[in-house]
Amino acid sequence: MKWVALICGVFVLAAILFLVADVLYASGDKDKPSAPTERVDLPVEKPTKPAGDRGGGDNEGGGGDDDEGDDDEEPPVEFFDKEIKANKVFYVMDKTGSMNGPVGHPITDEKGNVINNPTKMQHIKAEFCKSVMALGENAKFSGLFYSAYPNWAHSSTYVADDITVFRMTLVKATPENKAAAIAWANGVSAMGATPILQALMKAFEVPEVEVILLHTDGVANVVDDYCYCDNGWCGRNPTCNKYCCDVTVQRAVPIAKQKKIKIHSFAHAISSFYPPATAAIGEAFLKEIAAQTGGEFTKVN
Repeated sequence: MKWVALICGVFVLAAILFLVADVLYASGDKDKPSAPTERVDLPVEKPTKPAGDRGGGDNEGGGGDDDEGDDDEEPPVEFFDKEIKANKVFYVMDKTGSMNGPVGHPITDEKGNVINNPTKMQHIKAEFCKSVMALGENAKFSGLFYSAYPNWAHSSTYVADDITVFRMTLVKATPENKAAAIAWANGVSAMGATPILQALMKAFEVPEVEVILLHTDGVANVVDDYCYCDNGWCGRNPTCNKYCCDVTVQRAVPIAKQKKIKIHSFAHAISSFYPPATAAIGEAFLKEIAAQTGGEFTKVN
């Protein structure tokens, strides 16, 4: 009987322990969803966008809203209403005697003032100043004005280059440098012959230049300090102009290619001063030097 009572006691104790364990388990799991279909949303840390990622989408180059990246792009260089993509630009501008001739229409200067009956010299100054003022903050620039005058120690056909340079290094387009360049340009006056080759050679000496903006209202007439003119005016003998233009292309283009410089050319109302045959030579020259260096030709009236 003692064994029977002992066995019954063990069963009763086991039952009591089972009930206690069940109660404890149920109370510790009371936050568990009651149904298997109930969803629990736990807070998850939002992934961060990798540096440099400007958009979503599945495209390799990025998709989504890429417009915000456009704010970082530099504005193009504007010159005579021509937009040119460049960050390191050098202006090569004509200040020869023919630049005292009339434009034939009103212009506006860098301050927005209208100039009636302007000369071409006033026109190029205004366009240069407006171009410089519009340069982006990361752009670098410089420029020169060119002409040549007679060397009377020899004869009227021998000339000395008269090239005025703003800086022989490119400068950042800061407000201070822009103001200095505008003051420099406004102090230049027009006179003399057209040594385009010598002007380009001077521009090639400036480090870092990627783009040259070549401006002229005339036709090359000076090579190796000799002016190929008849009675002081090259328009009388187009053959001489053709020779000077050909030599300029032959010498300047290889250097521009070697330095990877694009030359964009601007013909500034050439036909208003030169006879048609001479003007045609000048425009053909500007088209050729631009085409051979990866630039573009623009005709300005």
